[in-house]
Amino acid sequence: GLTPEQTAKIRAGVARLPPESRKALEDWVNMTDDNQWALLAMNCLVLIFFAGIFVLGSAYLISNHGINVYDVETWRRGKVEVIDLLREWRVLRPNRPGTAEL
Repeated sequence: GLTPEQTAKIRAGVARLPPESRKALEDWVNMTDDNQWALLAMNCLVLIFFAGIFVLGSAYLISNHGINVYDVETWRRGKVEVIDLLREWRVLRPNRPGTAEL
């Protein structure tokens, strides 16, 4: 439940919308079985959006850090790659000769 103040605020916001937007919002709220394709299309858009975010993130990793998330060897050498990256960023101390690495 919403409080009466919240309900009034939402109604005031909807009242300020243009008639076309208000009609589209009402159609979406009162969706019937014939609008199930619209719901499926919205779900597909969300999936495409997140796939795009993943591709942009992987492009950033490839271009700026040389980490190819699509390469199987990257996943096999994951721990070594992360340690090398943290040493490059100077988060971890450099590997000194004569010291054991755990």
